[in-house]
Amino acid sequence: MVMEGVSSGVVSGVLRNEQLCAQYHVSWTVRGGLCHSPANQKVCLLDQKNLGSVEELSREVFGNDKYSHEEWTQRLSESNGGLVIVARVRKEKHETTPDSKGNSNLDKRLCDNDQIISFLAAYKHELDIDRMDKAKPSDNEKHDTHKSIRRAKLLHVWMSGTKKSHRGQGMFTRLFQRAEAIARLRGYEGTTLNTYPDRFPQMYRLAVKKLGMSILKDAETPGNKVRLIKRF
Repeated sequence: MVMEGVSSGVVSGVLRNEQLCAQYHVSWTVRGGLCHSPANQKVCLLDQKNLGSVEELSREVFGNDKYSHEEWTQRLSESNGGLVIVARVRKEKHETTPDSKGNSNLDKRLCDNDQIISFLAAYKHELDIDRMDKAKPSDNEKHDTHKSIRRAKLLHVWMSGTKKSHRGQGMFTRLFQRAEAIARLRGYEGTTLNTYPDRFPQMYRLAVKKLGMSILKDAETPGNKVRLIKRF
């Protein structure tokens, strides 16, 4: 992900605040897999120069190369409001060392390298308020809270994925909440994402029931894909 000001060595106040949003409450206990301690995990913004690591995880999660590196770079460019938040885990390195009596002791240390286990990629999107007004309320959002603006700046969640070994542990929710905090910081009016309810029913239920998103009925999406929106 692109981080404004980093290439020049100058971290702006906005960027620093975005970094804090991404890192807020970053420690949680991951059950099983490589992580057993909150000290092993962190959530952070990803510099665009490291975008290849997220592309690699995307191929692992979805099993295809649907998007070229050029498209990843263009969608997530600074001018397009690109944003990538990742969850990283540091592996434990087990070493056997002898003590003064010649007995072997197992020493657990954190490796210097870490591994991306989950990511969320998003970029700026604009939507006419007339289309926002046609959003169908979700089950937990029966009242209308639309804002009177003509063109709304939104953060569109383009893609997200988690390694199989770490699914079912709330990774997407945590990354989405970080992205939402940054969207609010940027002055955006809400967030959107596209999904297929028939293919990814758990994602659809999570977005609607837990994240408070609503169906945008007239969104132009192919097949059974639906666009969801959450207004701030």
